[in-house]
Amino acid sequence: MSYPPELINRLDELVVFNSLAKQSVRQIVDIRLHELQAILADRRITLEVTDKAKTWLADQGYDSIYGARALNRTLAKQLRQPLAAALLDGTIRDMDLVKIDLAPSGDQLEFPQLHPPYASKDSHSSHTPKDNDHPPRKELKVVSE
Repeated sequence: MSYPPELINRLDELVVFNSLAKQSVRQIVDIRLHELQAILADRRITLEVTDKAKTWLADQGYDSIYGARALNRTLAKQLRQPLAAALLDGTIRDMDLVKIDLAPSGDQLEFPQLHPPYASKDSHSSHTPKDNDHPPRKELKVVSE
């Protein structure tokens, strides 16, 4: 069963939860990173996030009123979206080890650029994706009962 997002958002505003301690939020960061690692495992990408980066994510996502909801938005904005962009532009690829740390400025995460970006159609870069840049795609099998 699925509920419309408008209903979920209204319930989020009305439902009151017990406040989370900062240590609990830090544990939720570990859980969410484990979930993200499971998703990346299909592409054989290993994600290593330093303790400083995890603590920063927990601090940025901590909201004593809304609990883990704010943390989920922080993880999406600060971690998942930049990681997705790096996968799309080719700076992170299958079978990479991605080490994420807190930037020296202390105000954002630092993502490695492991490879040069794929060349765009209007770019004159020397690197273009080759057939061996990605493993062959898996075929989906439809099973009817």
